[in-house]
Amino acid sequence: MRPRSASSSICRWNACPSSSGSCCAARSKTGENLPAATVCYVWDRQVAAGSVVPNTYSRRMRYLVLRSAETGRWHEEKRDVAADFLKLFGDESSSVPPVIGVAVGADADNTQGRSLAFVADPVLSR
Repeated sequence: MRPRSASSSICRWNACPSSSGSCCAARSKTGENLPAATVCYVWDRQVAAGSVVPNTYSRRMRYLVLRSAETGRWHEEKRDVAADFLKLFGDESSSVPPVIGVAVGADADNTQGRSLAFVADPVLSR
């Protein structure tokens, strides 16, 4: 699917677009078609909404902060995945690759904190 105007309505999600090149070493070791660029949507209590945050370990993964974490109530997120990909990786590519996977997660291992989130009714559409 080419996400020209793809959006999703879930609280936190990760769209993994694929392109050729940068993950060749990892792909050869795992035998898997790993994404060469990963868009991660996050909520963060300390970083302002709209911020772009690099990944500490890999330039192939970049974060877009959707909002400061507001707990105790449901929120709906709708994203233009193609526009977000270009915002995060547009310095490397002017074309949007197809989405090859979507993952949802919650973690706080780098901060030694705790996290808990619930997700309902995810939708990925054109």
